[in-house]
Amino acid sequence: HNKKIIFLNLASIKIDKLMINLTLSEWKNSYQINVHSFFNLLKKLLPEMIKVGWGKIIIFSSTDGYIGDIGTSSYTSTKHSLHGINKIVSKEYGSRGITSNILLLGNYNYGLYKKLNIKKQKKLLEKVPSKKTGNINNIINAIEFLIKSNYVNGSEIKIDGGI
Repeated sequence: HNKKIIFLNLASIKIDKLMINLTLSEWKNSYQINVHSFFNLLKKLLPEMIKVGWGKIIIFSSTDGYIGDIGTSSYTSTKHSLHGINKIVSKEYGSRGITSNILLLGNYNYGLYKKLNIKKQKKLLEKVPSKKTGNINNIINAIEFLIKSNYVNGSEIKIDGGI
């Protein structure tokens, strides 16, 4: 097979509100962006992956989305949906040369972390033994590992500095 299909799912929105203050519209929007968009793209890519007998699905999540935190009900629940989809896809399509895995990221000086105020950033770094954010090369190394690995499937790999 010369054709390789790699699907990196990075789509994510995080709404920081207590559940009682979260609107149904915000809840639905979280699912639309974090879960439904992934499902729709995956439905289009799976037949092509099956056809070539090779595919890598790498879903980006976060340690916070896995363990949950106050004010993150919609974000955490959507991330748990992706964990469930990862487990099922890895079982349904592993025999077709397709793997699906999740990267659980910690704090990187990019994206959602950069949008936080300094006080919140410092509080998050208190949980990290090294007291620093991750380096993008850590993520690149994990992606390269998953692309080269045909036996790592249905896994959740933490890249969070030891949170």
